[in-house]
Parts: sequence; C-alpha cells; structure tokens
Amino acid sequence: MALSDTAPLTQPIARGSAAGAASSLDAWLRLAQAPNEAALLREVLPALARLVPLDRAALWLQKRDRLIASQALGFAANNSPIGLEVNIRDSRLFREVQRTHEPLYIPDVTDSPFFPTLGDVEYRTWLGVPIAEGPDAAILGLLVLERREPHAYQPEEVALAHQAAQYIAHLLAQHRRLQQAQQRAQEAEARARQLALLHQVISDLSTSLEPPTLWQRAARHLFTALQADHLAVLTWEDDPGQARLVTEFPRAALGEPGQPIPEAQALLQHLAHSKRLLHTRTPTQEPGLAALAARVPVHDASGLVVPVHDPEDHFYGAFLLWREQPFTADEMLLARTLAQQTASSLQNARLYNITRRLTEDLERRVAERTAALQREQHRAQLLAHIFAELASSLDLDHILDRTLQVLLEGLGAVQTAVVLWDMDTHQALWRAGRGRYKPPYGGKKLDLPFHDPWMRTLVLQRQRLLIDPDTPWPRVWRETFGQYPAGVAVPLLHGAESRGGLFIFLDEPRDWSEDDLDLIQVTAMQIATAIQNAELFQLIQEHAIETGQMLRQQQIEASRMRAILEAVADGILVTDVHGTVTLVNPSAERLLGIAAEDLLGQPLERFRGLFGAQGQAWLSNIRKWSQNPESYKPGEVAAAQIELEDGRVLSVHLSAMIDRHQGFIGTVSAIRDITHQIEVDRMKSEFVATVSHELRTPLTAIKGYVDLLLRPQILGELGPRQRKAIEVIHRHVNRLIHLVNDLLTLSRLESGRIRLEPRPVDLRSILQDIVEDFQRQMRDKGRDITVRLAPLPEDLPQVYADPQRVQQIVANLVENGCRYTPDGGTVTVGAQDQGDGFVRVWVQDTGIGIKPEDQPRIFERFYRGEHPLVIKTAGTGLGLSIVKQLVEMHGGRIWVESEGVPGQGSTFFFTLPVASTEAEASPTPSGEEA
Repeated sequence: MALSDTAPLTQPIARGSAAGAASSLDAWLRLAQAPNEAALLREVLPALARLVPLDRAALWLQKRDRLIASQALGFAANNSPIGLEVNIRDSRLFREVQRTHEPLYIPDVTDSPFFPTLGDVEYRTWLGVPIAEGPDAAILGLLVLERREPHAYQPEEVALAHQAAQYIAHLLAQHRRLQQAQQRAQEAEARARQLALLHQVISDLSTSLEPPTLWQRAARHLFTALQADHLAVLTWEDDPGQARLVTEFPRAALGEPGQPIPEAQALLQHLAHSKRLLHTRTPTQEPGLAALAARVPVHDASGLVVPVHDPEDHFYGAFLLWREQPFTADEMLLARTLAQQTASSLQNARLYNITRRLTEDLERRVAERTAALQREQHRAQLLAHIFAELASSLDLDHILDRTLQVLLEGLGAVQTAVVLWDMDTHQALWRAGRGRYKPPYGGKKLDLPFHDPWMRTLVLQRQRLLIDPDTPWPRVWRETFGQYPAGVAVPLLHGAESRGGLFIFLDEPRDWSEDDLDLIQVTAMQIATAIQNAELFQLIQEHAIETGQMLRQQQIEASRMRAILEAVADGILVTDVHGTVTLVNPSAERLLGIAAEDLLGQPLERFRGLFGAQGQAWLSNIRKWSQNPESYKPGEVAAAQIELEDGRVLSVHLSAMIDRHQGFIGTVSAIRDITHQIEVDRMKSEFVATVSHELRTPLTAIKGYVDLLLRPQILGELGPRQRKAIEVIHRHVNRLIHLVNDLLTLSRLESGRIRLEPRPVDLRSILQDIVEDFQRQMRDKGRDITVRLAPLPEDLPQVYADPQRVQQIVANLVENGCRYTPDGGTVTVGAQDQGDGFVRVWVQDTGIGIKPEDQPRIFERFYRGEHPLVIKTAGTGLGLSIVKQLVEMHGGRIWVESEGVPGQGSTFFFTLPVASTEAEASPTPSGEEA
C-alpha cells in the first residue's frame, strides 16, 4: 500500500543521544568504505539497525523478475530467509513496491489486505523500502523492516529508512559500476594477452611451411597458454585411415613421434566428421578418450580435445590437453582460435606443398619435354638429312653410302650396312656399308645359308633384331663385320615384302628407345623405297632405250610402209572407230577421183552419193563395225564392187583392224580398178555362154540317141561290148551336159541375168526333201553313205529367199559331201536361228576334209584340191563358186570349218535372212533370167 494508506506519521522522530548518533555515523562510514559489494551488503542491515529501530530485517536483491534474500538480521538460524527466492508476480507486497517506487508501510499486518489472516502474529509492523537511487531509477532490491508492536514507525523514521535505502542504492550502484569497470578491464587485459599470444603464434607459424614444425610450435603455445599438465598432437591420415602421434608436452606418454596410435583412431575418425570441440571432466569415462587418458600421467584431470580443420573442411588432426582444473569457456575459445590459426597455417603448408609438387612436376615435365623435343629435333634433323640424301640421286651406291654415313654419325655407331636378300636365288648381297668395313662397288655376295637366323628374322618374319652382349653371332656375320656388343637390325620393308636388312653396330651396349627404333625403321623403309626406285629407274631407262629403238624401228617401218603405200597400185583407205577417214594413199585418190585433203578427217558416209548403189554395202559394213564392233567376227572380210559414173569398176575388200589391247580400232579398204578384168570376164562369159549353147545342141541329140540305144525295146538288144561302150558314152555325155549347165549358170550369175524370186520359205520341207532325194540316189548308186536331217528347232523361223535357189545351194553342198565321203560315212544337214536376223544352215560330212591352207581358195572358180579322191571324182570346180554367189545374192555369207583330217570331214555354213513382215509385203527380185 502507499504511504498515504498507512497510519499518519504525526509523532516526531525522537533524537538519540550523541553516542548513538556517533555510532550510527560510524556505521554509515563503514558502508561507504566497504571494499566490494559483498562487504557492503553485510554492513547494510547492522547500519540500518543503528539508524532505525527494528526487531528483524531482510535485504532482498532483485535479479530480473525475482527477489533473492541476500542478508537477514534478527531471524532465528532455522528460520533465516537468506537464499530464498520469490517471484515478484507472486507477491502482492513486492508488486506494489515495484509499481509505486515508494516505501510500503503497514502499521498492523493483522489489519491489512496485503496479509491474509495469519492467526497469532509475532511481528505486527511491516515496512518495505525500495532500494533505488531515485524515483526514476531502477529498483536494485528491497529492505524489509519488522517490529513486534503495531504502529511502530513514525513518518520521519519511514522517510529516514527511505533515505538510507537510496544511499544504499547509490553505494550498491557504485560498487556494481566499479565491478563492471574492473571486469571490462580484466576482459580487455585478457583480450590483449590473447591478441599478443595470437600474434606470437601467427609470427611463429608464418615462418615455416613444414607441417611437423607448425604442429610443434602451435602445441607449445597452446600448452603454455592453457597451463595444461599434458598435451599431445595427433594427425589424421585419410588414405590409410589412421591416427599418428606428432609431439607431446612436457614429455612423451603415448609413444614416439611419428608412431601410429590405434587407440586414437576412433576418436579422430569421429572428429573428422563432427569437427566439434570435446571437453570432459571425466576423460577416463569417455569411450574414445579413455584408452589415451589412462596412459597420460595426470590423474583426476579434465580433458580437452580440439579438432584442427580448415574452412574447406579438410581435417588435419587434434590437440589433446589434460589438467587438473577444468577448462573455462574463454580457454576453450582460445584453444579453438589457436586451432583455427594452426589449420590456416597447415592449409597454407598443404597448398604450398601441392603447389611445390605441381611446380616440381611441371619443371620435371618441362625438362623431360625439352629433352624429348631436343631428341625429337635431332631425330627430325637426322631423318631430314637422310631423306635429303636418299632423294639427291638415283645412283644407288651413292645414296646408300651417304645415308649410311649420316646414320653412322647421327647414332654414334661404328659400323652400318645394308644387306639384300634375293628370294628367287636365296643369295645375300652386302650392298653398302660405312664404318670399319665397306664392300666393293656394286656390293659383295655373302655366303649365307638359307636358314640363317638373322636373315630369317628380317626377311621371312619381317621383325627387327636387337643385338646385345649375349646375342650369338653367326659365323658369316662375324667374319664379315667383326663382333660388337650392341646393335640393331631392321627389315627393309617395301609394302608387305622385306628386301633384306639395315644393320647398325655399336662398341658399347645401349638401351634403344622406341623413337630411335622407329627412326631406324623409317630409314630402312626409305632405303627400301630408294632401292625400289633405283631399280625401277634402271628398268625404265632400259625400257626407254628399248622403246626408243622400237620407235626408230617403227619409224623405219612406217617410212617403208608409206613408201609401199605410195608405190602400190591398189588404193588403200583407212577409217577409225568412228568411220572417219585417217589415211588415203595416192592410188586411192586416183581411183576414187577425190583429193586426199577432201577425204582426210571426214566421215566416209559423206561421200555415199559418189559410190552408187553398189557401194552401199561397203559403207554399211564400215558403219556397222564402227557403231557395233562386237558384230565383227574374226577373219570376216567384206567385198564389194563399185561402178563409177565414168564406167570404171572398182573392187573393194574391207577388213577390220583389231588391236590385241584396244580391240577394234578401225577398218582398212583395199581398192583395185577391175574394169579390165570385168571386161575380160564379160567377154569370157559371153564366149563360154556361146560355146555352151553351141555344145548343148549336139549334146542333146547325142544324149537322146544314146538313151535310145540303151533301150532294147526300141532299137533292139546290144552286145555286151557295144552296151559297155554306149554306157561309157552315156556317162561322159551326162558329165559334159552337167559341165555345160554349170558354165551357163555361172555365166548368167556373172552377167547378172539370174533373177531371184524371194518369198518367205519354210526350210524344214526343203531340207527334208533334199535329204530324202539324196538317200534315194545313194541307194540307187549302191553307195553306203547315210544322209540324215538333224533335229530342227520347233521355233525355226521362215527365211526370206528364193526356194529354188535355196534348194540348189543345199543340194550342191550335200552332193559335194556325198562325193568326197567314203562309204560308211555320214552327211548331216541342219539349221538353227542365230538370233541376229539370220538363220544358219549347215552341211556336215565325215569325208576327207579340207586342209586349212586350201580353205581360202575353195570358193574360187575351177579350183579343186589335190587329194586323190578329188582327182578321181569327176567335177568342174564350179559348184562352190556358184553356191557362194547365190548365198551372197540373198544377203548371207558362207564359210567352211575343217581340220583337214580324213574321217573328221568338213562343215559348210551359210546364212539366210529371217523373213519379216516388210519382206513378205514387198519382195525384191535380184538380177534377171535370160
């Protein structure tokens, strides 16, 4: 309650005696002279008792929202409130004092709402005075004064108590400010000491980048700063996962420096993950620390484990400290700070060592690369020098000597050599060498056996050979080059073939690098190429000489041929594959009446109109062979006669020019003026025709009478001798009639008076009729000759021909076959479609055959062979000539195949055009019938 609510304080304060005042003043002086807050608090209540009468009193100090009884006076020992704590919110009296900042005086507690009914109360008066320097100052505590009698305090005493409380508050505030100042000074001094320590630590740690030294220095500072009884430094190695002892202070207890500490492995492994400081007052009871604490000579000590890790969470190890007194928070903070500084120094050392290793590795690599580049440059220069020597000449001895000298000097060798191996003769040739031994010019043969191990390795296996002091030397090599403790031999590879070996010998053993071996192998390959090039050059040179000689010979032959062409009376005209004229001799100019400059370089087709209708076959053959060279058949020759406007007749023989490499390269036409021959033949034909007609009339009468004489029913029987004579006459008359008929036919053919009447003809019936007719003739004549028709294809097409002339052609060929085939032989007739618009007919016999040298002339008029059977057999030699002309009049051709061996016979072939729709619609007659 407020002072206004208490009983009025009307009675004045009774003044005490002088002695009492002096005693009270002395008490308050002692309060002012109290050295600290505790001494002040002890003197407050006794001094207050001298100032204000009281039966008992208590001093309560406020801490936040609570009041704690600090001092008491007049209480029984078993009823002392000292140490009692009261929440201000739970006490109505204390809340009221807090609210008013004024003394709360209760004259009689038995009649106050602040005190519940308590029954018999010993202390009736209660006075609570706030300890505060002023009405606006914070309340530091509360003075509680009690008296037994009610209404014990006068207002002056309450005011005096209030003043005393303000004075106490003033002194208490001064002591607290002084204490705070002292505390700040101590903290500043401690921080200064820490800073000095850290400065010393940083200075010591910054002078070294060696981890053991850094650990040693940091441990010494930490041991001194924390005044530890024992300190150990353990490092953690991630790779093996183990803890290792670095150092201990003041003496070794866990082991020797550098020794692994298995007991600390679990602890450091835990710290590596947690990275948290560990402080314990019972280290012997900590699972990870117990084994280590048992070995430390400090008993009943506190333990502190400080992990050391950098900001990158790299864990280095830990400081382990023991001492009898517990470690304070400031000490632990100092330990953590020193650990962080140590971690920074260790991180710098680690990064420095990494950088140093990288630098050293880089310097080493640079040095190695520099050396490699120098070696590579030397090899490149050496290889370039070798290539230059190999390319400087095609003289094999010169380039091999120079190349081997460069290798000798570049590799520091004492002997180099090139040995070639001939796979055909199995002979070794020491081709070149430099050093102690050198072969003569052109090389020296070595008597190496075929199974020589060195040459088998180089030539057959195509592998290199490394020579060391333990390598056995074959006899021939030792006798030729001596013996060396080191060397190498590589195959002379050209493509997949080894030509021999390149040998390099040294006086001292050497470890060959792959680069050196590659250099030697590349050199060997280049030497093999140079050898190949030199041999190729020699071959080309020989070929060039031979070609030059051939060219000169060809020029001579060309000059000779040109002279012949210019001198020959026949005209020669040559066309290329396109039908363009490339060569014309003077005779051709004269015969054709066209200048050479007008013909050369021009297609011959351009002059088609000059050669008339008879020259179209010649030009057609040239065009056909030029446009389709495959249509040409080997040995095929085309002949034609050209009648010019001036009446001259030219004979043209066309043949293809075939090169064995290029195939068809053009045509050559031989032109001859046969005007005189044509005129002579015409006169001869007319004479033959006239004589034949004159002979035919009497022969007809003679043949008629002979036939009558041979018929007894008409002129009667003849005697045997007369009949035999008549039969001879009859046989020769028939032969003479046959000869006259052939002469007449030939005369009409040559004069162009035979007219063809072509139409579609079925060959099957014609051939069958002829075969049957000759079968009957052979039976009538008593000849044992089989005439047969070969099976004809079902799809044999019709031909466009004159059936009478076809029958004449086939009959002539069959008659020839039967005439020159001995008894027991066979004559076969057949036909088939060639697929090129012609049907091929053949007559095959098993007679005497035709010799190859006679075959070009068998189609000539009056030609007959010299075989006895030919001479014995009657004949005019005109049949095949007539057949040939009839076949060619149909647009076909005829040829013979025979080996000239009796029994194998001959086969005559001729072709006839296949009948077409156009041919059937408009047949074209050829010639005229006289």
